[in-house]
Amino acid sequence: MQHISTTPTVLYWKGNLKDAENPCLAFVGSRGCTAYRKQQTRRLIKELSLHVPDVIIVSGLAKGIDTIAHQTALECGLKTIAVLAGGLKHIYPPENKKLAEEITNNGALVSEFPLGVKPLARNFPIRNRIISGLSMGIVVTEARKNSGAKITAAFALEQNREVFVVPGRIDSAASAGANSLIAQQHAKLVCSAEDILEELSLMSLVPNQQQFKFEQSDSGTRKINPDELGSTQSSILKALNDGIEEIDAIHTKTQIEMNILLATLLELELTGTLENIGGQIYRLAAELDITVH
Repeated sequence: MQHISTTPTVLYWKGNLKDAENPCLAFVGSRGCTAYRKQQTRRLIKELSLHVPDVIIVSGLAKGIDTIAHQTALECGLKTIAVLAGGLKHIYPPENKKLAEEITNNGALVSEFPLGVKPLARNFPIRNRIISGLSMGIVVTEARKNSGAKITAAFALEQNREVFVVPGRIDSAASAGANSLIAQQHAKLVCSAEDILEELSLMSLVPNQQQFKFEQSDSGTRKINPDELGSTQSSILKALNDGIEEIDAIHTKTQIEMNILLATLLELELTGTLENIGGQIYRLAAELDITVH
């Protein structure tokens, strides 16, 4: 925050900021985002949570990419900070009130505006400097030519923050702003969480990943022996061996702490070992055959 040229006089907050010294990364983008951009935002945050489970996701609680970023962070067991464009009494958009409550339990709502100030249009560009100021870098997953996400990127550059952009189609108006940041060399093109972590020198925080060994059968299925994996992965695969399970049922069967369970489920999902079929319901990958001794 010390790099903000117009530092806020005071910050109001609600929630838990005791972990604010952990690395923070902002995700910004369009309100009317495309399905592809939603998918990529979710993928990057899931990968980050797997590699650096202490990372804090920062965004602005707006519709579109902001909402996806906060929701995905919470689903992955990460802390998340929402910077508001009005006072803490005025959650905007109204449909995000439940999400705001969840954020206060797993992060914080932050604003420089007094409690009763409404989220006026002119306040949104102003609050963007705080989004970037709280973060080591920002990830722009979608931005039109005159998008507010480009304003946040400009603040980030002014504050000597790293700017990362997920590239889009060159003929898409929804990606014009994001692509221009890359073309002007104002941002680094990223395709994975590793690209971000390497640029921020956070790869040293990444633990050695379990290498999954699959045996290909003649029928085209992949075979895996869970006993050759770590105890956590093994317990989850054995719990899913009888069919589809909701996350609470997996937790009951395995007795694995929920934050560890969430991270391991993501790891197994990213390696193609299991599938999330929606609503935190999981099953083994269709082509996977496990051998239980």
